Order: sequence, then C-alpha cells, then structure tokens
Amino acid sequence: MSEVFGYGLVLYNELSKNASDGLWEGSMVEAFRTTGASNTHYSRLYRTLEQTGCIETLLAARGGGGRVSKIRLIRPPTKDDFSTKPTVGLTKESLDAIIEQRIRNLEGRLPNIDLHELFITYEQRFTELEREVNRLNGT
Repeated sequence: MSEVFGYGLVLYNELSKNASDGLWEGSMVEAFRTTGASNTHYSRLYRTLEQTGCIETLLAARGGGGRVSKIRLIRPPTKDDFSTKPTVGLTKESLDAIIEQRIRNLEGRLPNIDLHELFITYEQRFTELEREVNRLNGT
C-alpha cells in the first residue's frame, strides 16, 4: 500500500514541478516513468489521483503520436487516498464503502478513541444543549 502511495506522490510531484499555474501539459506516460513504478501500477495511480480529487483530466491524449495530456493539479495525494480500491462508477454503495474505510483509517490513527461512541456522545450532548437553550428561551 505505502509503496503505491509513494509512486502516486512521486507522480504528483513530477506533474507539479512541471506545471504552470496549476496546469500540467505533457505525456502522462513519460511522467509516469519518473516514478520507477511497474507499468502494472499506471492505471491504479492515475485513477486514484483522479477519483480522489488530486488531479482533474482536462484532455487525455491516448495512443501516443506526440499528443499531450492536460491535467489540472488540485492537491497532493495522501495515504488515505490509496487506502481504498478506486471505483469505476461511484454508487451510493461504493461511497459508503469509501467513507467506512476512511473511518477505519481514522480509528487506526486514534487507537484509544472509539469514533462511533464519540459521535453518539456528542449527539446526546448537543440534544441536551438544544433542550436547555429552548427551555431558557421559552420555546
């Protein structure tokens, strides 16, 4: 996992250093070669960067022939971006799976905190606070 994230970060940084005003133009295949990653990672890296909002493809050049791709750089990738499998079409189920994975990632970083219990506690406290405010306002 961290190896693929590393390749994604190297690719983003390569695009970034050759970008002008957040817009990169060139051969994505050539940029990918700078990562040192196996060609088997190309699609996953590209899709993950795109689907997680790190890049936006404005023009995708396919088939070589000297054509250039145009990519808008939005933000560098994070390890969390590479923690779930990229999805081809985002459905409610796949979005739910991404959210669940991100919650698990947060829980992994905060091993002594039960996020589910924390949210329940906060919900109860906010409900009590709203009741007290309404009581004091006479509503």
